[in-house]
This record gives sequence, C-alpha cells and structure tokens, in this order.
Amino acid sequence: MHSFSYFRQLRNISYISTEQYECWKNTQIIIKVVSGNGSMFSLENGTGKQFLTHSRLFSDQENSAKSGRK
Repeated sequence: MHSFSYFRQLRNISYISTEQYECWKNTQIIIKVVSGNGSMFSLENGTGKQFLTHSRLFSDQENSAKSGRK
C-alpha cells in the first residue's frame, strides 16, 4: 500500500487526492535538503537550506515488491 494512502487511512488526513495518488502511485518522490536559498515564499527561506525534489518511476521489480508479488 502506498504510504500517503496508508497514512490517510490511519489519521484521516488528506495529503493527496485519490486521483493524484493514481497518477503518482508508481513514482518515488525524493526530497533532499541542500545548501542554498529558497524563494521568498518558501518554507525554508532564510535558513541557508532549501528543499530539492526529484521523482522517478519505480522499476517493474520495485512495483512487484510493493504489491507483495514476486
């Protein structure tokens, strides 16, 4: 089960819609903290750090492992 979906079920908090989940369920989202300055409307503005996000599709093997198939 996808972590966002699982967390939503546990706490009834909506971080991502069902439609968004369907689009992103086979994608790993990586969030890094790196040196730099965020934009003026950014959460990390003024800290000397910024969030950097990347995404990648899971491989067929990773998708199988997520769903419990081999």
